[in-house]
Amino acid sequence: MSHGGGEVMHHENHHSRLIIFSIFIAILAFLIVTSFYDGASLTGNFINGDRPNSTTKFYAELTSPNLDIKGSFEKIEIRGGSDSFFYVGDQKFRLSSTKNYIILENYTGEMSFNPENIKNLEGKALKVTVNGIVMEPNEKDSLKVSFDKELRYSFLNIESEVLVEKMFYSSSGIIRINNGKNVFNIEDENIGVKNFIGSLRIENDKFKMNGSIESMEIQGQNKILVSQ
Repeated sequence: MSHGGGEVMHHENHHSRLIIFSIFIAILAFLIVTSFYDGASLTGNFINGDRPNSTTKFYAELTSPNLDIKGSFEKIEIRGGSDSFFYVGDQKFRLSSTKNYIILENYTGEMSFNPENIKNLEGKALKVTVNGIVMEPNEKDSLKVSFDKELRYSFLNIESEVLVEKMFYSSSGIIRINNGKNVFNIEDENIGVKNFIGSLRIENDKFKMNGSIESMEIQGQNKILVSQ
């Protein structure tokens, strides 16, 4: 009987040593992997979340697209006219049909526009200026903002960290990659951009993008692909 008990204890000790050895190997493998990738640890990936790895410097002056964006932006500036109302918190502003200047600071929400009109704007801002009138919430809150109809604009500036996941349309203009190391002059060619991060500005009928991208494709007489 005692001999059988010794076999059971020997088996249990062997099983415990196997578990400890497996844990040691797992920890060692984790340290080797994180060291090999120069600090790009699993923790770092979780902290970064779904933020794309857009590192190719990108600047463009193009014709304007139809675009839908959403997120949190440091500042939005709009110049334009519309015989409509602009809602800010519990206030309602009558906009003129010609000249209005609106500033949204620390805006979170959505926005869609085409070359002529801001089709939709709905979100919250920490500070709003409408034709020189400044509004801020009484407490650490935010103000709901929205248009009741489309607003025809002449100037639109959106800063910063705007994320455009995908954009593909026919356009004309100029594109500069990596601070002008590569320059493309395009004329009615299809342009595809993936994961742009930066600022957007539309003025004088030019759509300006300044930031970085993950990849770009131009489809014209020749097919050009730029990627990381």
